[in-house]
Amino acid sequence: GNTAADTISVTIDGTAPTAAITYSEAGPYKSGDSITITATFNEAVQDSPVPQIAITGANTVSATNMAKTSTTVYTYSHTVGSGDGNAAVVMSAALDTAGNAVTATPTSGSPFVVDNTAPSIGSLSLSSQPDTTPDLTFTAEASSSVVITSSGTSGTVGSTGSATGSAQAITLSTLDAGTQTLTATATDAAGNTAADTISVTIDGTAPVISSVSPTTSTSINDVSTASSDISYTLSEAAASGSITITRTGGTADSSSPRTCTLTGTALNTGAHANFQLDDTVNGCTADESDLVSGTVYTFAFDAQDSESNAASTITRTSVTFDSAAPTFTADRTGDNTILLTFSENVDVTTTDGTGWSLSTGSVSSTTDPAGSSNTMTLTTSGITDTGATPTVTYSTAGDVVDAASNEVANGGNAVATDSVPPTVAITSSDGSDGDTVSDTTLSFTATFSESVSDFVLGDITISGTANSG
Repeated sequence: GNTAADTISVTIDGTAPTAAITYSEAGPYKSGDSITITATFNEAVQDSPVPQIAITGANTVSATNMAKTSTTVYTYSHTVGSGDGNAAVVMSAALDTAGNAVTATPTSGSPFVVDNTAPSIGSLSLSSQPDTTPDLTFTAEASSSVVITSSGTSGTVGSTGSATGSAQAITLSTLDAGTQTLTATATDAAGNTAADTISVTIDGTAPVISSVSPTTSTSINDVSTASSDISYTLSEAAASGSITITRTGGTADSSSPRTCTLTGTALNTGAHANFQLDDTVNGCTADESDLVSGTVYTFAFDAQDSESNAASTITRTSVTFDSAAPTFTADRTGDNTILLTFSENVDVTTTDGTGWSLSTGSVSSTTDPAGSSNTMTLTTSGITDTGATPTVTYSTAGDVVDAASNEVANGGNAVATDSVPPTVAITSSDGSDGDTVSDTTLSFTATFSESVSDFVLGDITISGTANSG
């Protein structure tokens, strides 16, 4: 009945090992991608049998041995094939040290996603009047990245990191001038790409302003009628433009500088003759016609087209605005001449006396001041009285104008002053020139060409030799 005992401890492992799956790079993956699949076991596994991996679903790989890194880590290199969707990882063959077989389904990392479908992109459109930085609208697959390139401009001209999946617009960077193709390329998370294109023409040519009036160093008198002295021509339609009028001399102008902002048809391509500064519909946005007479201005013409190309500024300097008609005085300087002195230099279109009349006699011709003199001589006839001071009158005939084409006022007149000295004829009852007279007293008669006053004996001088014979 005697007994004895001894003890020993033993652990029975009946728990299957598990594996967590990781990848050398984040998915999804497309055909041709090479990825390393790593299985990390939660405990050491035996070298034999070798742990195996299988893939089912979008890609298929039959059970294949994995490569040992350590007793708990094994790897497998997989080249992704065609197909779309989930690819499940299945573990097999691995045994822990107690001989428990690995659980087939990994604890994490399975499945991975195979994506061989290109993302969608399309519905490309541009702003209606594309400038050098137009807006491009497109629709691309949600979360895809979009890059815009151009056949005519180097580098990337636009991009977005994550498309919205609906219509969206981005402003492109500056495009070079000319016709070019824009390519919008969408790339999804798997690296699949799709592209769409649109053609665009970028206008890099600035408008040209030509045939500009007034010209430099001239005088003008009209900026608000159908005969206005302002004109210009645009080589193309302008989106904006202006005429800036700045005083540089002469009479003060408290509104200087004046800016006529072009509006309406004033921005159209082509000639704009006799442009009126008071036209607020098809001229300036505000009336700028009240220029000051006697003021010297600089006119600067500017324009931009719809693509923001700016024209070269055209400048006209030393332009005098003169709206005052010339006046005149008259001086009778000879029996048949009257000298007119004007308030400024004038020019005539004819020298036949057109437009001039006298209260006595008539005008047969005139001299030509040619715009460089303020005096003009009238040749007259029919004035018999050398002391007459006729009234000189001008009737509008378009003949006598100043540098700004202001004509002498219709009915303008002046009474001529008398600068013609009287003449005198001396006669004697005792004889004529050359006669010999024997007398102690001689009688002379002085006959004047016009009435005189203050004629006294002391005004007479006798010269020569008197012979008493």
